[in-house]
Amino acid sequence: MDIFRVKTGTYHKTCPKLDFKAFPEAKNQDAFVFSNTFIQKRLSQKLKEVADEHARNNQEKKAIYYYEKAIQQKPDYASPYYNLARIYEKAGKLDQAINIYQNLVQIKPDEVEAQTLLGNCFKEKGDYDTARQMYSKAVEIDPKYDFAARALKEIDYRLLSRRDPRRAETIKQQTAEKNLKDALVLVNAHAAPHLTKDLHKLAIIFDETDSLAGHKNIAQYENNSRKIAITSDYIWTAPEITASYIVHEAVHAKDKDGISSIREEQDAYEESIKFWIAHNNGIKDPELDYAADLYRENPHKLRQKVGETYRSRDASMYEYSPYHTPQVGLGFVSSIKIQALKLKSKVCNMMGIS
Repeated sequence: MDIFRVKTGTYHKTCPKLDFKAFPEAKNQDAFVFSNTFIQKRLSQKLKEVADEHARNNQEKKAIYYYEKAIQQKPDYASPYYNLARIYEKAGKLDQAINIYQNLVQIKPDEVEAQTLLGNCFKEKGDYDTARQMYSKAVEIDPKYDFAARALKEIDYRLLSRRDPRRAETIKQQTAEKNLKDALVLVNAHAAPHLTKDLHKLAIIFDETDSLAGHKNIAQYENNSRKIAITSDYIWTAPEITASYIVHEAVHAKDKDGISSIREEQDAYEESIKFWIAHNNGIKDPELDYAADLYRENPHKLRQKVGETYRSRDASMYEYSPYHTPQVGLGFVSSIKIQALKLKSKVCNMMGIS
């Protein structure tokens, strides 16, 4: 899904003016309650927000400056470390990113995501042995954190490939088959019948997937080949995660057309996240858990985030598609567009075009 990553992106000597009016929590609180630690945290958060804005505008030097100020203000506040490290990773400066993550795990040894991302940096440098040490430590911290668990399995595969490539490929194939089998058992047992009834007519495989605005799809439905493809990067993931993405793509497949829309993506996310919340079996995944937190807070927040993300990545995407329209209030022009899309869908299906 990858819909929640902050974009990373010139040095500025002045710090934004910050005063207590910025903190509504301070109202009607005495000096003891409004502690120094609390003030430091809120100041750090404000500095991070300034940095985030510069990052979104691809002003990397300014973003770096304010992230560093946020860290200095409250060294045990993890969020600015992650965003700062991502700027360096995006620029290919892996040693700087490694230094940021190492500083964070030194202060917060149980920060499992930082430990995992540290492993990723070493993997990108080709140092698989050190990467494996980092992943192993992350799994020790939290065995249910699948981002680390799958990374450890994948690095073991790479290390084995150096010694015995034939056996490594056999293990990879067996893992992929078992993952899909277990995931489909979960889907068929727990997903809504209107989504599962035609899944047996689709090929569901791990495969290479497309990218949208530089973001690789975790999963995609391909109408012309009647196939759900899940990125090969997820062969090593837990079947609960694979199952949630199958549910997501089943929403797209149910229409039997190759036309997607903002509303359709919102519907697909909602179905997959409801499934994830109910059937994750304690497995943790950063992408799905973040979306689940939004949904629990308010389903509209998840739909809003999905809409914002897809509009920013593909300005030409339709707001509605033939089978994903508002229940009421669809205007005349929009109705005409929907009818045109239905006709286009029928023609494409007849011609075998995705």
